[in-house]
Amino acid sequence: MSRAVATPAPLARILTTIAAQAAGLVAAQFASVLLLDGHRRLRFAAGYGLSAEYGEIFTRAEDGMPIMIAMRTRRPVVIADATVDPLMAKWRYAPEREGYRAAVILPLIVGDAVIGGLIVYRRRAGAWSDDDLDRLELIAIHVAAAVRTAQLMDEQKYRLIALGWVVRGLREQTQAHVRRLQLLLELLEDGEGRRAQQFIAALETEHHASNAAVHDHVENRILSGLLLAEASIAHQKGIRLVIDRRTRLGRLPARLGEAEAISVVGNLLHNAFDAVAGLPQKRRRVTLLLRDDGDRTVVRVRDWGVGLDGLADDELVRHGFTTKPDHGGAGLGLVSQIADAAGGSLTIARLKVGSTFEVEVPNA
Repeated sequence: MSRAVATPAPLARILTTIAAQAAGLVAAQFASVLLLDGHRRLRFAAGYGLSAEYGEIFTRAEDGMPIMIAMRTRRPVVIADATVDPLMAKWRYAPEREGYRAAVILPLIVGDAVIGGLIVYRRRAGAWSDDDLDRLELIAIHVAAAVRTAQLMDEQKYRLIALGWVVRGLREQTQAHVRRLQLLLELLEDGEGRRAQQFIAALETEHHASNAAVHDHVENRILSGLLLAEASIAHQKGIRLVIDRRTRLGRLPARLGEAEAISVVGNLLHNAFDAVAGLPQKRRRVTLLLRDDGDRTVVRVRDWGVGLDGLADDELVRHGFTTKPDHGGAGLGLVSQIADAAGGSLTIARLKVGSTFEVEVPNA
């Protein structure tokens, strides 16, 4: 378990490894890890030996569920036979479908906070020994610590990546301002006062247009600052970045932190800029939509680039994959990880000309 946590990998993969180890230590055949999100709702984080549909049981967790009882009382709930135990009366279809009879549900506790639960299952009915329960309680302590450690590592990683995007934007903006001042100075020295005035007017128009498209529609100031910086970067590269007029974004979803949002937007725009760089002027165009649709928040980036023919989605999001020389290839993989961790998704659309990348995250 310690090795799994120490190895850089998505949290879901780490938890799947831990679930498998927990099941093996008590001669169980299945295991699952459930975590509480920012709205105190359960999320099926990882499973071992269970069907893909099993996690749907917990999307509308009820107070009477054994997992909810375990988290509320902070004590294990032991089920010797799910076919007769009254706690399972409303959910007997689950053990019948998955093929288990006995289960132990343990709360995951870090300090004073309950962060989720660990469940292990056996195919056969029967009592769980005291030794098994002692082992599982010890495992639950380590699982909780592993989850928190992995979460902290992810949070730190996203903060560092977000800081990198902000610094990059500030650097590019500074360089752009220096170039503009140099050009303005040259015009003035050459006695081109009229052209200097036209240049200043064009800068003011560009500035007001960018601010109107961003500041008035994106409430988060760091994210809106990033967008202004990316607009400047696009301009320097001869790329037209268009903020969709439907853009409206107040507060970020509870599951999507500021650092994660910056990483998503920064990576998607960076990939889009690369996709259209070097193409004819009419195709050097990228559009961005940020929108709160009530029950979900959408980030959509559309480019008119070379397209993705012949590349499968799983290839594109694999860490280290890239179609560009001297590029780390972490961008889309990181975006996919952030979307998954927030309970959302990354959708890739191949268009007749270019591509669209859309991240959708639930607000609740």
